[in-house]
Amino acid sequence: MTSKNRPISSLLATLLVLTPVLAWSATAASSGAAPVASAVSRDSALFGTRAGVDTVTRTIDVAPGMKRVTVASGESVAFRAGGQTIGWTFLQSINGSAMNLAVLMPGVPQAHDVYVFIEPSQIYSAG
Repeated sequence: MTSKNRPISSLLATLLVLTPVLAWSATAASSGAAPVASAVSRDSALFGTRAGVDTVTRTIDVAPGMKRVTVASGESVAFRAGGQTIGWTFLQSINGSAMNLAVLMPGVPQAHDVYVFIEPSQIYSAG
C-alpha cells in the first residue's frame, strides 16, 4: 500500500507519534544540547512537544513526596528528576487538563506519583 492510499487516520496517528521526536531533534540540533537518555511515551503528544531546556520559563525539581505541579497552557517548563532534565512546551488547553509526569519521564521513579495540572488557556476564554 502506498502512502497516497493510506487512510487519513493512519497518517494522523503517525504524525502524532513523530511530532515530538522531530520537534526535539530540531531543538536539540539548534541548541547544541545533548539528547535526553530516556524517551517520552507515545501519549506525550497529547500534551505538547519537547522544548530545549535553554528556552523554558522555569525549571521544576521533582522532590520526594511531590504530588502536584501546575503549569499554564502554552508554558515551556523543564522538569528535573533522577539525574535527568526534560523541557516541555504544553499545548493550549481549553478546559484544563492533567497528566502523570511519568508520560514525559517514564524511566524515572520519582515522576510516577507526580501529576501535572495544565491550567485552562486564557486565550480561548469568553471573558
